[in-house]
Amino acid sequence: MTAPKITYEVPMGVVEVGKDELKGAAGHMYTTECKLVHPRTMVDWVNASDNSYGATLSSGVIGFDYLDPTPGPASSTLIQPILFASRKSCHWEGNDYIQLGDHHFSFSLYIHGPGWKNGFHYGKQGQNKLYTVLDPVKGQGNTLPEQKSFVSTGSDMILITAFKKSEADGSVILRMTDMSGEEQNVRMEMFMPFQNLSRTNLIEEDAKDIGQSGNIFNLKVGKNSIETYKLDAGQK
Repeated sequence: MTAPKITYEVPMGVVEVGKDELKGAAGHMYTTECKLVHPRTMVDWVNASDNSYGATLSSGVIGFDYLDPTPGPASSTLIQPILFASRKSCHWEGNDYIQLGDHHFSFSLYIHGPGWKNGFHYGKQGQNKLYTVLDPVKGQGNTLPEQKSFVSTGSDMILITAFKKSEADGSVILRMTDMSGEEQNVRMEMFMPFQNLSRTNLIEEDAKDIGQSGNIFNLKVGKNSIETYKLDAGQK
């Protein structure tokens, strides 16, 4: 690719280089325009796409660069994961950061149709691997089948970021974010029925019952929004 769009994952969102950054510089000692800053930090993936195809690199590293930083740089796009950068403390008597110990990194490359939306699922999957359980303890009187999803969604552009026990009680918290940039009507199916569903905030407070129950819910998720719901199974 000679002039691809570079897009990468940030917490609960996506940034396209040169388009989605803050205007101007960040301020204080940071004088470089935000759209020109590199390297960048990513969550699980970075994508390069032109009109013909896309390439998504999934990696466990924190930093990456999309420009060749060496003298006499290559003119084409270079996606470069950054494993380590040797640094010294900014304090004049500070130590070197020598990064002792063993470090492990993983990378996956996926080629797909043009656009990050065709590749970000692969990018997430590459860094969220299945756990292997050897000879598990067999439960008695189980009511669930061996294979069943905890939660499924009818939209490919809804990213479920949390499915966990509530911080306050025995209810279940479901958190999701819109990846499409558009308002969506979403059908959610749970692994078991719940007595009621409440919409709450990120810190799981101010819950408001939305008048739905069972194991299938129809939700409206706003453009670029982060939604948190509380599900009550009626068990104390």
